[in-house]
Amino acid sequence: MENSISNISLALRDARSAEADAVNSELEGTLPAAFQATLDKYAVVPTANVKIVIVLAYYRSGSTFVGELLSSGSRTYFHFEPLHLFTTAGRLRPGRESDAFQLLDEIVAAWIERNKDIAQSIRIVHLVRDPRAIFASRKRLNWCIQDKQCGKAEALCAQMRSDIDGVRELAARMKTRHVYTLFFERLAANPVNETQRLFASLDLDFAPSVLDYLSKHTSGTFRDHMNMFSTRRNSKLVIDRWKRRLSRRSIFDIEKTCGDVLQKLGYEILMQHPYSTNVTTPYSINVTTPNGVRKEK
Repeated sequence: MENSISNISLALRDARSAEADAVNSELEGTLPAAFQATLDKYAVVPTANVKIVIVLAYYRSGSTFVGELLSSGSRTYFHFEPLHLFTTAGRLRPGRESDAFQLLDEIVAAWIERNKDIAQSIRIVHLVRDPRAIFASRKRLNWCIQDKQCGKAEALCAQMRSDIDGVRELAARMKTRHVYTLFFERLAANPVNETQRLFASLDLDFAPSVLDYLSKHTSGTFRDHMNMFSTRRNSKLVIDRWKRRLSRRSIFDIEKTCGDVLQKLGYEILMQHPYSTNVTTPYSINVTTPNGVRKEK
C-alpha cells in the first residue's frame, strides 16, 4: 500500500512537472514576441534619461495613492514596498535587517554602481501626513492597534522625528531640488496643482493619464470610503476626518508625544492645556463637511 501511494504521489508530481514545463514552453514562445513588440513601439531610454524616485512614507499616510499617482504617467514602473517581505506591522522584523538592506542595496545601490550616469537623476520624496490622522486611520485596523509598533503614537512619531532630521541632512548634501517633502493634506486639498508641482520638481511628464488618474481617485463612492484599502476617496473630506474619529484624550496624548514633530512640519496643535477629566479644555476644531465648515467644541 505504501508503494502504491508513493507511486501515485510520484506520478502526480511528474504530471505537474510536465504541465509546468508545457506552460513554461508556451510562455517562452510568446514572451520574446511581446517584448520585441514593446521595444518596437517604445524606444529604449538612455540610462542618463532614467529617473529614480524613492518614496519615503508611513503606513496609512497615503503612500499607495502617491505611488499609483507617480506611476500613472507613461513608461513608469512602480516597485511597491520592496521591503514588505521582511516586515511586520510596517517595521523590519528582528533578524531580517541584513536581508532587507541587501535587497535595497541590489535594487538601488548596485544598479546605480553599474549605471553611474544615472546617479544624478535620483529624487527623494518624503511623504508626510499629520500623525494624528495617521494614527486615526491605523486605529481602524485591529491588528495594527494591538501591535506595539503600529498601534503606538510614540513609535510613529519617533520614526517621523528621525526621518525629518535625516531628510534635512540629505537635502543639505544633495541638490535641493532632488529632495521633495510632499504634504498629504496639500495634495488632498488641491490635487492637480500639487501634482503639477511635484512632477515638475521630479522632472516627470505631467501626461493626460495623470489627470485621468486624479479625476478617478479624488472622488469616491460610499463603498470606496468603506474600503480601508481603496485609493478612491473624496480627497478634501479625508484631510481632517481624524478630528471626528479621535477623542479629546487621544488628541491630547498624541500632541503631548508628537508636539515637536507637529511643530517641525507646521501642523497646528489644538490642545494647549493639560488634559483633565474634571476640567473642560478650551479648544475648537474646524471640521470640513460636504456642506462647508463647522466648529466642534
